[in-house]
Amino acid sequence: MILSLLVLLCSLQLVGASAEWNKLVGLPQSFYDMEKMAERQTKALLVMPNSWTLIRNLFLMALMPAIAEEVFFRGCMQTTIHKLVKNGWLAVVLTALIFSAIHLQFVTFLPRVVLGFVIGAVFLVTGNLWLSIAAHFLNNGMQVVLFYLYQNKMISKDPSADETVPLYLAIFSAIITGLLIWRLAQRARLAGYNWRTPAVVKKLALWKKIG
Repeated sequence: MILSLLVLLCSLQLVGASAEWNKLVGLPQSFYDMEKMAERQTKALLVMPNSWTLIRNLFLMALMPAIAEEVFFRGCMQTTIHKLVKNGWLAVVLTALIFSAIHLQFVTFLPRVVLGFVIGAVFLVTGNLWLSIAAHFLNNGMQVVLFYLYQNKMISKDPSADETVPLYLAIFSAIITGLLIWRLAQRARLAGYNWRTPAVVKKLALWKKIG
């Protein structure tokens, strides 16, 4: 669990850099209008004047989406694509692309692909959907908590403000994330728990059946 969460945390600089790279792609103005509309809706939902609204949003905007999206995209879709293409990593990439495209927010398409790939990789090397759910929840939950802290003047940095990530930091983030995924795969194999083992194959079949 700790390794899985570290994988997500260490990938965030790469995610931030990919958001900047995404902006270099010439997109129609309508895409930017859709993005601004989605941002306004999200900010309206993230108004949190007290701790109760923080807990509510952690449940509605972090935990529930993490469970629902991971069961569908990683548990069902990635498993199905994996069986079709016979290549786990290709299945992770294809699922991440579909995961991002379905959100219909193309101004932030690339960073969502990176996040989808990282979370999908956690599921691939461990065969444990709860780990990918935990990583997804951490990503969403951090944003909710940061907005709460900013609105209640506990921090001065606006979490929605754009940041510039140096290229060297993005490369370092990618390397560390890759090494952590490799280490996570090793730990999963030592524990006899990855997507190749019979017990996990049965679980993957169950997720697909539920889907």
